[in-house]
Amino acid sequence: MSEKGNAFLLKARQQFRDRRVVETLRSIEVPEFGRIFYWPVRSRDEMVATERFIRFGERTKADLTEFHLAQVLHRSRDEFGNRMFSDADETALADVDPGLLERISLQMGLGNEPTVEDAEKN
Repeated sequence: MSEKGNAFLLKARQQFRDRRVVETLRSIEVPEFGRIFYWPVRSRDEMVATERFIRFGERTKADLTEFHLAQVLHRSRDEFGNRMFSDADETALADVDPGLLERISLQMGLGNEPTVEDAEKN
């Protein structure tokens, strides 16, 4: 890798890490669970885990239901930034009201758009 390429990677990786520290966590009040925290920017792993259910063109209700479940499973954090659910909890979460998972997922958003706070800074 060239020196410029290496410098780019170092800066890009640091910028992403800076956006995923405890201080940048956002929260959602969920009466059924309590407070759920999440990072406004998704990691690559979170993107892969959720976007496999979204097909461009044709989407079924089942695809969207699975997307919402995956979003809650992979993005929900405690106040310290630790995952609330492990991959093994997927079956248990599948027994939760799909409307609740959808509500939480929609409040989290897709995590790649600027927030109001970001827009105000610019």
